[in-house]
Amino acid sequence: MTQPTGSTPSPDDRLLKVADAAERLSVGDDWVYERINRGEIPVVELGDTRKNQRILESDLRAFIDARRYGRTKDRTSSGPVPDRERQPPATR
Repeated sequence: MTQPTGSTPSPDDRLLKVADAAERLSVGDDWVYERINRGEIPVVELGDTRKNQRILESDLRAFIDARRYGRTKDRTSSGPVPDRERQPPATR
């Protein structure tokens, strides 16, 4: 069982069913349950079975944000990437 995170959700933070979270992530329910069991996605326990677990929308966003990589905000806000930066380096 996942331990409380200590943060208080905002009043408009929605509780998502695991199936809804899986749909948003484009993965299967079992994949989400595995992340819950690993403690990577916190859940709200509304009963004593798996089907009664809910995920706060903000926790799902935090899970996604923690796994994002690539360009920084500064880079993407500065416009398109010049062609010289898109091409792979020349091999010798």
